[in-house]
Amino acid sequence: MATEKNRIKCVFSDLDNTILDFHTARRIACGAVIDRMGAGDREEFHDWYLSSVYDIEDLRNIADYQKHLGIYSNGFYLECARLYESVKMENIRAYPGVCDTIDRIRAAGIPVIVVTDATIDHAMLRLSHTDILRRLDGLITADMTGLKKPAEGIYRFALSETGMENCPEKTLFVGDSLRRDITPAKSVGMETVLASYGDHGEKGNTLSRPEYPADHIIEKYEEILEYL
Repeated sequence: MATEKNRIKCVFSDLDNTILDFHTARRIACGAVIDRMGAGDREEFHDWYLSSVYDIEDLRNIADYQKHLGIYSNGFYLECARLYESVKMENIRAYPGVCDTIDRIRAAGIPVIVVTDATIDHAMLRLSHTDILRRLDGLITADMTGLKKPAEGIYRFALSETGMENCPEKTLFVGDSLRRDITPAKSVGMETVLASYGDHGEKGNTLSRPEYPADHIIEKYEEILEYL
C-alpha cells in the first residue's frame, strides 16, 4: 500500500473504459435504439458509432444511421437520441474497486486527476452519476485543452496544471488505449499503466505491439496500488 515515501506523487487516469465501463453502457444504448427503430443491426450500429466521422459522443451518428436505413425524420431522430442518452446514463458503472482504490490513493496523500477526451459536461455528468466526482482532485477535459488524444499537449497540460512538469517520472498515467494513452504519456516522461480490461479491440491496440510499450499492465483497477 502507498505511503508518504512513495516515489509516485500524482496519479492521472483516463475515464472511459478505465474508470467507467463506457463500452457496455454504449452497447446497451445502441441496442435500445435499434429495438425502438425496428430496423438495423445492433453490431452494425455500434460499429457505425466507432467508425463515424463524428465524435463518439455526437448524437448525429444516430441521424446518419437512420438516413442510411431510410427511416430518418427529425422527430424520430430526436426521440431516439433522447432514448440513447437516457439508457447510456442508466447503465454507466464504475469498474469494481475503482472508488475504494481512488480513496486509498488519496488517503496516502497522492492526488488523483482524470484526463479525458470527453467534454466537461459529459465527464461531470458521468462522474457524478457514479459517485466519483467528489473523490477526485482534478478533471482535465477536451474543452480545457482544445486537443484530442493522442496529442502530447494534453499530457503536458496535465503536468503543468499539477506542477509536475519538471518531474514527470514521479507521475503515473493509467489508460486503456496503447495508442491514445500509453504512447503519448510515455513520450512526456510519465510512468504508464495499461488497463487491459478496458481494451475492447481498438485498432492496433494489442498487448504485443512493441511500439506501444506500457510500463505495467493491470487486469483490475485496484492493481495500480502496487506501482505507487
